[in-house]
Amino acid sequence: MMTVYFYGSFTKEDFFSCFFWVKDDLDYDNSSSGGQRYVKNIWAALCTHIKIHIDARQSGNRDAEEGRWRDVLQFWDDLTDNEGFNGVHRAMFAEKLYEHRPNRGRDPARPRKKIFHGHGS
Repeated sequence: MMTVYFYGSFTKEDFFSCFFWVKDDLDYDNSSSGGQRYVKNIWAALCTHIKIHIDARQSGNRDAEEGRWRDVLQFWDDLTDNEGFNGVHRAMFAEKLYEHRPNRGRDPARPRKKIFHGHGS
């Protein structure tokens, strides 16, 4: 039920405040509906895991808190291997195009890393 709440309250601004490293590359508005749905699902699932962790922390039960934090980390580790996202591929996402990309302090001689991983990239 919580995931539905976070999915419904999604904003791309909130997403990019969390996933700041893709803000200069991912064009959410011009991504396909499947790409946008993927982004929303990732956001909603991560928010749900973190909310459950926060609730466990507030309960004062240290074991529950630690267990829920392990769940958050496991979710993050398993993100690209989630079978529910097998149909997700790079072509679903629009990338921002720049004549001159923002450098953000990076060494321009060092190649940029791929931002999309997994199936079909």
